[in-house]
Amino acid sequence: MNPKWEDKFDIAITDVKDQLDILVYDYDVVTSDDLCGEAVLHLDNLLDSYSHDIWLNLTPQGKIYLRLKFQATGVQDIAFHFSYMFKFLKRQVADLIRIFIDQVGSPEKKKKKTTKKPKK
Repeated sequence: MNPKWEDKFDIAITDVKDQLDILVYDYDVVTSDDLCGEAVLHLDNLLDSYSHDIWLNLTPQGKIYLRLKFQATGVQDIAFHFSYMFKFLKRQVADLIRIFIDQVGSPEKKKKKTTKKPKK
């Protein structure tokens, strides 16, 4: 079975340390719905950008695909955008340092190349 729901939900998140508990049920007309699987999504690592595409493994079996879009509201808009830009710039600096080291070489690598043992 490969069910496809394509449902959309708006959920208010008041604390970034919250987690999203995901419970997936089948739909039974006559009997009660059965739990197909469950997963936990920690939100604190996801607020670094506006949207995420995520596959989660369900316990005991299966997977679920989530497309999450974060949008700040009210007074928190400025703090949200500032935090987003700060994290973005921090990643850019780390990428630039990595590129620089890859192209120029690190001082440790140069020491290893220039340090040779004297021949006897």
